[in-house]
Amino acid sequence: MLQILSFACGLLLAASANAQAVSLGSAVDFGVVAATTITSSGQTVVNGELGLSPGSSIEGFPPGLSGTVHINDAEAVAAQADIQKAYNQTVALPFTTDLSDTDLGGKTLTAGVYHFETTSTLNGILTLDGGGSSSSVFVFQIGTTFLAATAAQVILTNGAQACNVFFQVGSSATLEAGTIFAGNILAFTSISLNTGVSVQGGLYALNGAVTLLDNSVTAQNTCAPVTSSSITSSSLTSSSLTSSSLKSSSPSTGSLSTSSSTTGTTPISTSTTPTRTTSSTASTMQTSTIRSTGISTIIT
Repeated sequence: MLQILSFACGLLLAASANAQAVSLGSAVDFGVVAATTITSSGQTVVNGELGLSPGSSIEGFPPGLSGTVHINDAEAVAAQADIQKAYNQTVALPFTTDLSDTDLGGKTLTAGVYHFETTSTLNGILTLDGGGSSSSVFVFQIGTTFLAATAAQVILTNGAQACNVFFQVGSSATLEAGTIFAGNILAFTSISLNTGVSVQGGLYALNGAVTLLDNSVTAQNTCAPVTSSSITSSSLTSSSLTSSSLKSSSPSTGSLSTSSSTTGTTPISTSTTPTRTTSSTASTMQTSTIRSTGISTIIT
């Protein structure tokens, strides 16, 4: 029993270490960063910095901006470089679950890395359950496009925080009208928001434009700790460490080649090619093995 507990605790510590793997660097203070253009129409509000590099066209700001506009200055260049690193990190992470050809709507997911070979869609509500841990990390690896349908929602519960949610998109992302979204979008090409979309997270387009229309975007530059008054974690007991939570199968390995194409999960401008290792490790190996009786919250 002691050996099982030691092994399981090791797995939990490894998961905790992985929680620190995705870093936005200096880009964390930016609500929007793009490469070619940033265009805003209507009453868009961006809570955070605005960065453009190497492009030169920003339209619609100010007003509606709490931070500073950076066009091809040192801050914008650094933010783009840090986003590139974060994008490459998310591509290279071994995924825990393959959700290819599966809609995210109606699902409740615990911390992990979720893989989509090509497109990903969200129709309805996606619930992300932090399992009582404010450091739970959710990564979505999307091969080509991501589409959130009209009035789609991402709900965070049991300690999950928008600052720890990352959608890596191999080409472009679109959020349709009325979507309530939580998480950072790192798109290889472009990002488009339709009317009334609210985003708790940053919008980062590595090679294209960010287009906004009467939206609200809030950079997640601080991950607030979850207090005991809002989350009560149960103690780790041997009953929660069943043999099923320790199962894993032999992973297979795949590699990503460097390409100048603006489609796919290929990392950009990197001297080494990140490798994505496939893994079918059971989702109970995630930090969600620590149960909680937390209060559900919705990002609005």
